[in-house]
Amino acid sequence: MLASKYDCYAILYELQNKGEDVSKDLNQVLNEGITPKRVVTELKKRDTNEVRFYLNLNNKAHKIIKEILSCDGKPVSTYIKIATSLITQGVITMEHLFSEDIDGQNYFIECLGLKQLSEGISIYFNTGDYTQLVKAVNSNQQDVRSLLDD
Repeated sequence: MLASKYDCYAILYELQNKGEDVSKDLNQVLNEGITPKRVVTELKKRDTNEVRFYLNLNNKAHKIIKEILSCDGKPVSTYIKIATSLITQGVITMEHLFSEDIDGQNYFIECLGLKQLSEGISIYFNTGDYTQLVKAVNSNQQDVRSLLDD
């Protein structure tokens, strides 16, 4: 998710207070763990670090964006490559943005799903089960698609 669940709830609450029906969006956060499109739109307006991370990769025509968008049905090695690339790029970005801010680092890690990506890799390497790895990469894929679909 591009934002923590708490931040998704806060943004949806703001939108609800403006008179918008957010029940469908709230369901997406609660049941599917997806950042709803209208929350993504709001995050883009707020120019969050997580949004900038993906948009900067896209603007630089970074190969990982193309890989994320076209990984469906590819071999597990593709998912490993995507996960390790996102983790590496995320850590490099985190180092520049939050050199002394541990809370900022943890929030960035959470919103980019770096923990889930590394857990997916670990589970695959230890058991051969790549389900969690694919799930984690697909979550990032949804984030990238929602950002670029505007």
